[in-house]
Amino acid sequence: REDMLAPHARARGLALAPGTLARAAAALSAGKHLLFVGPPGTGKTELAQAIVEGARAEGYCTGAFVAT
Repeated sequence: REDMLAPHARARGLALAPGTLARAAAALSAGKHLLFVGPPGTGKTELAQAIVEGARAEGYCTGAFVAT
């Protein structure tokens, strides 16, 4: 759910395009993996960690493997 991820993204100072968190949450809910691509320093790792924090806070997981 986007509403559970948004506070964690804001806390990390991420400025995301509308719908980004909703699409990520939908993919994860459907059992898919996420792969963020783009130039260095654009917030991909921060976004991944914000999603993990949100999922952990809601009891969906106990952690995740984030690879860069």
